[in-house]
Amino acid sequence: MLLSLWFLRCISNISSLSDSTWIYAFADLRELARQGKLDGSQEAQRILNLQNLSAQEVIDCFTRNRETLVREFGTFYTEIYLAAMDHIASETPADDPSKVVVFDDENSKSECVYSVVVDCVYKRVVVVFRGSVTAKDWLINTNTFMKGIPNPVESLDIEQLGVHAGFYGVYLQ
Repeated sequence: MLLSLWFLRCISNISSLSDSTWIYAFADLRELARQGKLDGSQEAQRILNLQNLSAQEVIDCFTRNRETLVREFGTFYTEIYLAAMDHIASETPADDPSKVVVFDDENSKSECVYSVVVDCVYKRVVVVFRGSVTAKDWLINTNTFMKGIPNPVESLDIEQLGVHAGFYGVYLQ
């Protein structure tokens, strides 16, 4: 997490890096909502039943729940999370129409946590995966060989692409 934030500060204007940082924090916030640890059931429902949340709405969720985050994770990690939110806020125009349309973390202890963000500014769909957290994630990382797959992009003059074998085995097979 610290390395991700450092990297974010060194490289500006790359929104996908911001996207990949906030997913850790939002998954933790949603877990607190599932456990009933957030103040107010309406707040928990807002976070768990996300419907096209904007970047500002995600940031607002953290601001409203700062005290709970400090209580559950301590000041150090809360400040890291809030620094990530500040970075996203500084890189996101107030009128940015981009939305989080999917956030899947229902089985975060045993499965991949991912999100789908529709980025209207750059006209793209961003799929964001949370990095390694569980022992299973780290075990998959050790499978560093490359798996050859057919190139699906006709305009590239390459017959095969290389994909991390661990990633391929879990997500593409």
